[in-house]
Amino acid sequence: MTSQHSDGFIPAEAGAALVIEREGGEEHALYCHGVGFATEPSPILSGKPMRAEGLTQAILAALADAGSTMWHMAYRMTDISGEQYHFKEAALALTRSLHQRREEFDVLHPADCVGETGAASGLITLAYQRYLYSVDPPSLPLVLAHWGDEDGKRAAMVLGFQ
Repeated sequence: MTSQHSDGFIPAEAGAALVIEREGGEEHALYCHGVGFATEPSPILSGKPMRAEGLTQAILAALADAGSTMWHMAYRMTDISGEQYHFKEAALALTRSLHQRREEFDVLHPADCVGETGAASGLITLAYQRYLYSVDPPSLPLVLAHWGDEDGKRAAMVLGFQ
């Protein structure tokens, strides 16, 4: 990313670890209510038109697993970091998964604060979400998080407190 090239990201390095437990009653525990995975048939370097099919499938699978809809999500958390492809993909996937009009639907992407951290971005997103829940819980109880890699793998999770 430079002043002449806005379609890029700020590189960064990070390490992260995640502790997963069965329900233990911790006050600020982050719960995974649903999860979904898919593969994008036209990833960023494929030269094919991007249609967000993989991300849409992952999001819809996570919502179905949670027994919820996009309408019930407070906002979205994602690993997108500055490349237009991923912002367009996230916007297109939203139009294919949100079936009721909303005045606003925020998308939070921690990479704008810490840079592109690669594999650690998923755990950074989860840690950031847990922090947000503890200091300023959203008006709706659930949040959608989604991630993708350059090879086309896509993942989505529905997160909440209970």
